[in-house]
Amino acid sequence: MALDRVLWGFFRGLGGSAELPTEVYHNEMGWMVFPRHRPLGKTVYQKQPFHNRNYLLYHHIIPKNVRGNEIDVITPGTLLLQNLRLIIDNRCTVKCYLGSFADGIQPDWNNMPHGKCTCSKLKEPEVRRESLRQALEEARALHADVVVLPELSLCPEMRHFVCDWLQNEHHPFCMVVPGSFHEEPDSEGVPVNRTRLLDAQGYEVLTHEKRIPFGTDKVCDEVIRPGKRLRLLRTPLGLVALAICRDFLEKSAANIELWEMVAPDWVFVPSMSPIQGVGAHEDQAQFLSNCCGTRSLVPNQCPHGTYEPIYPGDDGNSHGFASWPDLWGKFQLQTIVPTSRLAVIPI
Repeated sequence: MALDRVLWGFFRGLGGSAELPTEVYHNEMGWMVFPRHRPLGKTVYQKQPFHNRNYLLYHHIIPKNVRGNEIDVITPGTLLLQNLRLIIDNRCTVKCYLGSFADGIQPDWNNMPHGKCTCSKLKEPEVRRESLRQALEEARALHADVVVLPELSLCPEMRHFVCDWLQNEHHPFCMVVPGSFHEEPDSEGVPVNRTRLLDAQGYEVLTHEKRIPFGTDKVCDEVIRPGKRLRLLRTPLGLVALAICRDFLEKSAANIELWEMVAPDWVFVPSMSPIQGVGAHEDQAQFLSNCCGTRSLVPNQCPHGTYEPIYPGDDGNSHGFASWPDLWGKFQLQTIVPTSRLAVIPI
């Protein structure tokens, strides 16, 4: 109700063309308010209290802080903005490539004792480099607009390879997420698990540090410094968010509230998980699709680094999925398999 009163103080009469303030404050609470790239569909049911549903048809209303997580909204640079507008002008779909690797290469967990794990490098990075080159060439041959690779799959050395490839090769990509990895240890030797969104030239546009490490549900506890911030990218295609594995699938009330309040149009989620984790990602993707029309890209790296189904129930869906709402708001899911990695998603 407080937000209602503040907003009514700024403008009257709703409409997609209304100019809204970037930030509003009331009783020391901050909110970011800006027009959606298109009106929210009638089939979704994004929940915010009181009369905000009226505003939500045409505007994002995002708190600056949700349960200790700081929220920022940034805008893309000129190159990315131009490339996204070209997609909108020329097509009604986005071609998305979701990668994973079957070379058997795993993170080097440093043999940490007492069930603790962190990694600073990949085992046999030269093997992964060749797998990565093949993935980029396959995505190029498929004319992908967006490329997303899995969690803990590309160490900093491999990420630099991606940046060099983007700068020196002709390709159609406009956004690339080169997986994630443990980086930049603090004074106590604790790293972050960081992912990035790159533009067509390999320049960093958006970063995200994993908020929820894996723990008791795995063979070891992920030793990282959890992130406390969620940065969102406001684009002509809608609001884009990054997450890493459990940041997305975690079923706690706090995490569900965060995603429901942020309500991104797109979320790119590098993941490393057995088949059970992929199923949990699918549940969250369906919830967000129904809640706010979110399109989810979740490439998954099987922890043992091959395509052999060694987990019970592993039916070939360990590579991840893409999901989106169709024109009637019905949830659509495309399972990623090695022979079919391109999802063509309606704008």
